[in-house]
Parts: sequence; structure tokens; C-alpha cells
Amino acid sequence: MVYDFDSPGSPKQSSIIKVSKLLDNYLAEVALDSNMTPSKFIALAEILPDHARMVYDGLYRAVDIFLKVHPNMKDSERYRLCKTIDCQKLLKRPAATQLRTNGYQCKWQYKFCTLNRSG
Repeated sequence: MVYDFDSPGSPKQSSIIKVSKLLDNYLAEVALDSNMTPSKFIALAEILPDHARMVYDGLYRAVDIFLKVHPNMKDSERYRLCKTIDCQKLLKRPAATQLRTNGYQCKWQYKFCTLNRSG
């Protein structure tokens, strides 16, 4: 059988999706480390190609945790971190629920996503 390796359902694509879920879970764990620098966290979040994540809810959760653990980040770092989330691939329900329950930190992500979707 011949596969188009970049098509959904191909062995390569399904492996990349598994890696993205693993990386998002890892990011959620390391986000709790107060010694993790924003630049290192951002580098990890950006390491996968755009097509590797079907949805960005796992990355959203990791970014949210990181923002809570690192409340004194520069605005430029917050913005760059929030840009790692593809808002078109973010499920609306989890984002809306987190925005209601988590307050200020999620507003950064929400504002970015709102601006990003309107364009």
C-alpha cells in the first residue's frame, strides 16, 4: 500500500500526532517548574510543525499553567507564548470554560485568539 505521508491517517501523520500529544503533556509538567525560563518553554512549544497538532487544547492547558506559575513574565514574552497557540484549532468549549474559571492569565490567550480570529 502506498501512503501520502502528509495526509491525515498516514503512518507518519498519526505518529506526529502522538508525538504532539506527548509533547503537550510534557509541557504541562515542565510548566510547573518555576526555574523554567520563558524562552526555553517557548522553544519547546514551537518545536513541532504546525500540522502536527490537530487541536491545540493540550498546548493551551500547558501555556495556562506556565502563565500561572510565572506571573512576572514580560508582556513581550506572554505575547510570544500565546502566539504558539493556533486559535483556529482550539476547541471553543474548553477555552471558554478556562476563561471563566482562570481569570487574568487566560485573558491574554483569549485576547490574542480574538484578535487572531477576526483577521
